[in-house]
Amino acid sequence: MQWAFLGTAGSSFHRVTQTQQPGLLWPGWSTESIAEKATTTGVAWRLTGVTGPGEFALYQIGAFGDVDVLFNTRDGITSADGFEIPKVTHAHGTWAFSAEGNYCLSFERSTTLASGKGVKDSFGIAVAVGAADVTRVDPRDCQGTDEPAPLALTAATPRISGTAQVGRKLTAKPGSWKPAQVTLKYQWLRNGKKIAKATKSGYTLTATDKGAKITVTVTGSKSGYTTVAKTSAKTAKVKAGRLTATPTPRISGTAKVGKKLTAKTATWRPAKVKVTYQWYRNGKRIAKATKPTYTLTRADKGRKVTVKAKGAKPGYTTVTKTSKATAKVR
Repeated sequence: MQWAFLGTAGSSFHRVTQTQQPGLLWPGWSTESIAEKATTTGVAWRLTGVTGPGEFALYQIGAFGDVDVLFNTRDGITSADGFEIPKVTHAHGTWAFSAEGNYCLSFERSTTLASGKGVKDSFGIAVAVGAADVTRVDPRDCQGTDEPAPLALTAATPRISGTAQVGRKLTAKPGSWKPAQVTLKYQWLRNGKKIAKATKSGYTLTATDKGAKITVTVTGSKSGYTTVAKTSAKTAKVKAGRLTATPTPRISGTAKVGKKLTAKTATWRPAKVKVTYQWYRNGKRIAKATKPTYTLTRADKGRKVTVKAKGAKPGYTTVTKTSKATAKVR
């Protein structure tokens, strides 16, 4: 069964073997002329097209007789018709053709330079099999007609780390993508809809996210490969944020009728917390006393005054803090 890729039992084919034979061409491949540090990977070699009277296959036989099929057109040109030549390698294989005649083999080779830049080029090989006249084919015009199937990326499903709460940062963990040098792009979604400008690996939850479930889609792309998009599982519903600094106000001024009291408060955080005030006389709300300052009246005499500071921010839980009471107003 290991030879089924060459055809049915009893069928014949022409070949140039992996082992050198006197008087015959011994085609192979090499990356020995490329400086080892010039690239980050080996050279990817893909079959992209074939024209000719029959099928073409390239394979190697291992030390224990196992067969490694590198290219095979019998099942069409697919993502399987490609492999990577390691750095500093010189190798040969068996080139097999099912019929006599002229063939055009089209290939693409690519690698990634040490700078991170991907490079590739295409080339063709004219092959005369049997008694065919190779001079009838100009290698410069030798391009196969079959469209190559793009290779498949090995993609992981991303996961989200972080707390689903307004003001907190979520981070996309993309997992392992193969081969190397896959370009990843991110898109965060709120209840399945794209969030504008949320295209980085991290996303800080906003007031708009409160009550929603968040996902992230990671899209991987690489030249010669099918682009793949993977979406994470949903977070829990995003909870209201928590104000990180909620200082208690203090009252400055003299507790005497006609004097002005001032509510002093440190900075509330995060930024842009709206702070409002309400003054109280013996624990009861004073009408229209909603500014940071309050001028004591005769109604306050003999009573103690307090002030409440309320911090509010969209998407966050509102917090109210109450000052200590003044002495009895004189």
